[in-house]
Amino acid sequence: MSKDQKSFTAFLKKRAPIYLGLIGLFFLFAYPALMEKNLESHIPTDLTEDKRAMVDFLLSYNGLNNSGMTIMNVLEEEISTKYPDKKIFDTEITLLRLEFQKLSDSNSSHDVTFLFMINEEILTYTWIVNMNSGEISSANQEAKRILDIVNYYN
Repeated sequence: MSKDQKSFTAFLKKRAPIYLGLIGLFFLFAYPALMEKNLESHIPTDLTEDKRAMVDFLLSYNGLNNSGMTIMNVLEEEISTKYPDKKIFDTEITLLRLEFQKLSDSNSSHDVTFLFMINEEILTYTWIVNMNSGEISSANQEAKRILDIVNYYN
């Protein structure tokens, strides 16, 4: 062994417990937070470009004055509050199905429905999304409650 290799080996041996400790701390604290799932991790990946744009537009909508919470934030909070003892988005039992229906009276308006299947219960949120005008309105009571929170949250 050359002198450089010996000094490098000695360097690593002295500091190995520190490096192992840092790696252990990372896996103890940072890794679980990085692996935590959210609503976005349940959105199907096989959406067409237009449907994905519609979902992104809907979920990123943050009110009449473009400030505050987004629909995605409020929806995640709503579902997490409804099931406080479970990490709903971390389980494979939670399924999300998206449905898109073009409205017959408009060229650019669509009904976008989020169907959450959680523990044999179905939660349905339907919004009317107009990509041309940038307008979002609710089509059912649950979606209206979410939209009201987003629009009037201070």
